[in-house]
Amino acid sequence: MMRPVGRFGYIACSEDSIRPANSGRRSWMSAALSLALAVAVPAFASPASAEKLTIWSGWPDLAPFYKRVGDQLKSKYPDLEISVEAIALREHE
Repeated sequence: MMRPVGRFGYIACSEDSIRPANSGRRSWMSAALSLALAVAVPAFASPASAEKLTIWSGWPDLAPFYKRVGDQLKSKYPDLEISVEAIALREHE
């Protein structure tokens, strides 16, 4: 008896006889992933609240820019405290 040969010389199988090897494991993992997403989504959906934000920079020339951006953020989020610490990179060495 000869076996039917499909494309590229592989043995052809009927579609009914093909079954994923890890079908039980796959459904368990998809259920675990769904549960993890259901728990994680509300945590990321809640708005973040920060009381203090410190911006570190290695270029003191950019400090006025960071302060101006911080002031704009403070007008939008009044509870936010922003400090800028700009130290020259050579001083760190």
